[in-house]
Amino acid sequence: MKTRFFLIAALAVLVTVSLLVLLLPTFDATIPGDVALKADGPRPGTSNDQPASDYPADAATQENRRLASELANTYGDTISDIAVQVTLLKLREALLRKDPQNGLARFNEIIRTAFPNLAAEILQSVELMATYRDWLFEVQPELVALDQLQQDAMLWTRRRELFGDGAERIWTAEREETAKKQRQIHSAIAQLDKAYETSLEEKVYQLETALEETYGDLQSRALIGPAQTAQVYFDLDSVQSVLHDMPPDERQDKIRELRISMGFTEAEAEKLAESDARRNERWDKGLSYMTQRQDLEARLEGEALSEALDDLREKVFGREASTIAKEEAIGFFRYKRPRLYGRN
Repeated sequence: MKTRFFLIAALAVLVTVSLLVLLLPTFDATIPGDVALKADGPRPGTSNDQPASDYPADAATQENRRLASELANTYGDTISDIAVQVTLLKLREALLRKDPQNGLARFNEIIRTAFPNLAAEILQSVELMATYRDWLFEVQPELVALDQLQQDAMLWTRRRELFGDGAERIWTAEREETAKKQRQIHSAIAQLDKAYETSLEEKVYQLETALEETYGDLQSRALIGPAQTAQVYFDLDSVQSVLHDMPPDERQDKIRELRISMGFTEAEAEKLAESDARRNERWDKGLSYMTQRQDLEARLEGEALSEALDDLREKVFGREASTIAKEEAIGFFRYKRPRLYGRN
């Protein structure tokens, strides 16, 4: 169960990283006007930018006034909330795509017109969010490689550097959304864990469907690939109960088929099969060791037992004997762990 918990948490981490990089913090509000319809394209400065000459000055002035009025009507009661302020980065970027040369000046003018008393604060919040967003694009590869605790520490350190106490307010929705998705996938996995009457193939389909339904609306779904799916799948009790009852050759063939169905290539499946063979050999040695160890414990004690175990570990594990001895000294016996075919 602990392993499964950490795997579910790992899925949540992957999704969180993608959300951070690909989406701005969310709030229950919308950007008014037709500019908002173009707010989801690439960042300003990309090849999709339009030449400044394509946007007439008179049209820009009229649109500025209209947007300022719509912003004031939409956000008048909530604009003091930093979580609302930072969402206006989307409007700034939409204006920059539409009018690269003057978009920033226009955005500043719109904000000062709509919210004259809070304009400086709003513009600063938006600029800080742009800084944070750009930082996320730069460090995304590093973030994905970190574990959850390291990732959280890195993200929250940067958030608090930029926003201080406001960071908690800005990212409340993200925390709630991540927790919701974690509960959804945990529930689906718990059901599959007990689905003993369901075929192995059907469980692959149901797991992938659960992942798609939970994360499919996010671009982050692309980060949850066959490796992550396989980790969760081969940890299911309902899967292991079937695999344990199979003859070795049949079991390995089935594991290969299941991996292919999850999206592994033939070459990847072959490489994993080679890893399985090495693990099988280690487990055979380990289980044999545990049987011989129990026999020694039943016949010997004290110094005689200690010396006999040292000899046995050296005979079975060779260079690993000292590592095994240290593990056992602190009460850890690696070959008392459950054998999870396709996993360990």
